[in-house]
Amino acid sequence: EELDEVALLERFMLPKFGTLLPARRQEVADQILRNWPAIEQRPVMLDKLKALPLVDMYGSLVRADQLFDPKTPLLAAVFQGDPVFPVGAFASDPWLVILRKLGLQS
Repeated sequence: EELDEVALLERFMLPKFGTLLPARRQEVADQILRNWPAIEQRPVMLDKLKALPLVDMYGSLVRADQLFDPKTPLLAAVFQGDPVFPVGAFASDPWLVILRKLGLQS
């Protein structure tokens, strides 16, 4: 069986994601972003990503469903200044699209 980049991510990188050094975790996040069109077509991979503490929030890893969508005006107003929105690269539009699919609350 030949493994593509998504299969390699799923089999080898996601299970140990939380123990990777921050620079390596960023590389894996970049791979997820780059391969998102293929990942989105794989329900098993999506389920694994939904369950994975993927988003770095000030040194702690959290799942997408533990955060709120900063583009939702009411949430942005209510939680302004609270650490409940994705930060850094995860606050970018491409990542917000992905995080919404992984359970980002809106």
